[in-house]
Amino acid sequence: MHDAEINWSHRGCRMSYLLKWSSRKCTERVLCALAAFIAAIAFANVGYCLEGFIETFSGEGPFENERLVDPIGFENPGWYVRTDSFFQDGRLWMNNDRLLRELSTVGTGGFRSYAEIRNLNLRSPMPVSGPAVSQSIRSATERSEAISWSINYSDNQFVRIGVTYGETVVVNAHLENSRVFENADLGLLIDYDDVAKQVTFGFDWELDDDMPPTLLGPYSYDAQFTTPIRAHLAFIRNEITANAASGQIDYWSLERICGDLDRNGSVDVADIDLLTEVTHAGEFNGQFDLIPDGKLDEFDRNDWVHGCANTYFGDANVDGDFNSRDLVTVFQAAEYEDAIGMNSTWAEGDWNGDGDFTSRDLVLAFQDGGYELGSHQTASTVVPEPSASAILLGLVTACGTMAMRRV
Repeated sequence: MHDAEINWSHRGCRMSYLLKWSSRKCTERVLCALAAFIAAIAFANVGYCLEGFIETFSGEGPFENERLVDPIGFENPGWYVRTDSFFQDGRLWMNNDRLLRELSTVGTGGFRSYAEIRNLNLRSPMPVSGPAVSQSIRSATERSEAISWSINYSDNQFVRIGVTYGETVVVNAHLENSRVFENADLGLLIDYDDVAKQVTFGFDWELDDDMPPTLLGPYSYDAQFTTPIRAHLAFIRNEITANAASGQIDYWSLERICGDLDRNGSVDVADIDLLTEVTHAGEFNGQFDLIPDGKLDEFDRNDWVHGCANTYFGDANVDGDFNSRDLVTVFQAAEYEDAIGMNSTWAEGDWNGDGDFTSRDLVLAFQDGGYELGSHQTASTVVPEPSASAILLGLVTACGTMAMRRV
């Protein structure tokens, strides 16, 4: 069920032509003159560290277990497995074991954690204290910062669902229509909306059918992860009753969900303009403190661009690319270095958030290093230094386009 509904997805952001120039050729002259100026800038390498991961457990990755023992083959670093798990047939085989990964970069924003387990077996010779499979996202140091839930085998017939967040039990009930797990395929979901302060849990009993998943919630959860977090998946046994929990992890992703500041269902230009407006208003609003550090400033703006919208400064239409089309767009808005203060939006070239489209915005965009690189990467990436010739070509292309449209 890799392409299911939006709440379950895991494979998972107006331009005005106010021509106020005194000459019809002014825009082209300014744009072409800027080419030499921008081409002379020395660009520094920029590294972006985005939250989240996608792990397919192929066994072919370069990273080893942090315990410095087998298995080796993780696609992401930082995985920790406690006992004798191993890779086979493109899955991580686990038996009475725990798998976790600590993420050092945190911030505000919701997240979606989704894991798929194949051939899950929860076996117990006794009707109580059965084995369980558990999924959680929790702080590495603060007990109260945690969202978790588990599926427990009990009564030899039913599956007991226990959902907790923090130290509060939200759901603690038997699902009588479910069945004992024997070679079952299961999908587990945690979906946290930090704006609505709600968490939804989900499970899919059959990964290969067309039936929608079962969702629990949403439940209120007003907490914030302020320390490094751990993504945790456990197959738990009870030593006294000699039960067992085993399965094969086929997929696990953790994606940060943030940036939809106007809550219209998409991360787009309106969101960055709203962030600019709220920042200029001078009144603190925690919804927009994306870092978080208790204030609204350029660091929140950087986080929205790189972490939430997954793009670059200079991407005027927020389609994930910064290219010559964006340059043509902002210069056609005809607000570059005009005499009207605070009249520009992101789509009109105000990328640094000061309300105007000036050379400072162009410097910021090209120093960001994303020009003509294509879509922003979804993993930690060191952005290569853009060449002056590529930048010059982009500005000249925009200049030529403007000139042809003028004729």
